[in-house]
Amino acid sequence: MTTDTDNGHQPTPADTTPPAAAPSTRRTTARIAALAIPTFGQLIAEPAFILIDTAIVGHLGEASLAGLSIGSTIILTTVGLCVFLAYGTTSQVARLIGAGRRREGLEAGIDGMWLALGIGIIVSVILFLAGRPLCAALGAEGPVLDEAERYLDAIVFGLPGMLLVYAANGIFRGLQKVRITLIAAVAGAIVNTLLDILFVIALGWGIAGSGAATLIAQWFMGVFLTVPAILWSRAEGASVRPRLAGIAHSAGDGVPLFLRTLALRACLVATVMLAARMGVTVLAAYQAVNATWNFVLNMLDAIGIAGQALVAAELGARRRAGAR
Repeated sequence: MTTDTDNGHQPTPADTTPPAAAPSTRRTTARIAALAIPTFGQLIAEPAFILIDTAIVGHLGEASLAGLSIGSTIILTTVGLCVFLAYGTTSQVARLIGAGRRREGLEAGIDGMWLALGIGIIVSVILFLAGRPLCAALGAEGPVLDEAERYLDAIVFGLPGMLLVYAANGIFRGLQKVRITLIAAVAGAIVNTLLDILFVIALGWGIAGSGAATLIAQWFMGVFLTVPAILWSRAEGASVRPRLAGIAHSAGDGVPLFLRTLALRACLVATVMLAARMGVTVLAAYQAVNATWNFVLNMLDAIGIAGQALVAAELGARRRAGAR
């Protein structure tokens, strides 16, 4: 086995840091928890919106709840496929900031936000134009198909706002300033709940009112996080203009994660299609269970993201013992 010295490379201080210099397990656990708890609040934003929609729409009847199951599956699948916007941005920003290249790290985050906005606009238009055929392909028919289409048409143009949230969160995670993401998630959930009650129950807009409420909440969160991300970036001298090379780099980094997520989401979509073929009652019940399951599942992702941000920062600073 050859060593760094054998190859003529002089070990750096980071290479020779003794194991004892690594952070203690207790301290590392505390750092992970400090990031994971607020991150969990952010991760459950979209599932929480769907859970709130489920609770409100459930009072409209089985057809509406079954339609929500179809429409929300399309939305959650689309948002889930774009999770690379958050994960990719987190690692890029954290590593560059850990290396002391703060301005470049923030610019990488801004590139991710531009990519998110572009993807969000394109996907929203596609889903709006192809919404009814997609709902039918998942097994919706009759009144369920009509309700699914109404919900999807009402919510679909909130996607750019939600994807901006994902990319902006990557910046805040890289900076290890995640409390603002928790505040945004809580505020978004409150806005969504109040508007759901107003639009669906008070004004009688039906399932379309639920979709409209979520659309507003998504853009509320998007603006809530985009503004400070831009202000902090400009304060560090980072450019907030779109850079094609940076956007392309962010997109390229996200391809492996996109393919992985595509495989996982295909399984989830398949279960919805099976439930739809078992009847309206089964599909409505599936929506109640699935909304709760999506909500809880994000606990594990929160821990993973916290670890990702910390490891990337340590690697960027060439502190290998700390990364381990």
